Amino acid sequence: TDFTADAVWCATGTGTSAAGILQSSMPFTHLHAVNPGIQDATVDALLLTTAATHQKQLQLHHLPNDRFGRCSDATIDCMLQWQSNTGLATDIMYTGKLLHAMQRHYAQTAYSSPQKILLIHTGGLQGNRSHPLLSLQSTGG
Repeated sequence: TDFTADAVWCATGTGTSAAGILQSSMPFTHLHAVNPGIQDATVDALLLTTAATHQKQLQLHHLPNDRFGRCSDATIDCMLQWQSNTGLATDIMYTGKLLHAMQRHYAQTAYSSPQKILLIHTGGLQGNRSHPLLSLQSTGG
């Protein structure tokens, strides 16, 4: 295939999905790995080592007010805005935080040309049942 991306975005979790992307032959310029709030430096170390071994560019993102299983109001707002704009629900554990980190990054960074972005959804919607606003959005109620 002749697909290419300037940037690939994914949530890290245990780091295995992001490590697999770094090891792949998929042509991309930059991997942005978003930590969903897991306070474990070994995941970051694994990804940095894998990126160096496979000569890939990696940027790690951490949202300061999000922790695993908990979301900041800013992340919830980003998720609801995304759903309003696209009709696609995201999850509170991984992809919602991924979108928020991506939104923050591009709001703070100037690019001279448009970016071709691949966003990889690695979560599910089950965690949204724990949040009143998102449980309604996830079920369409």
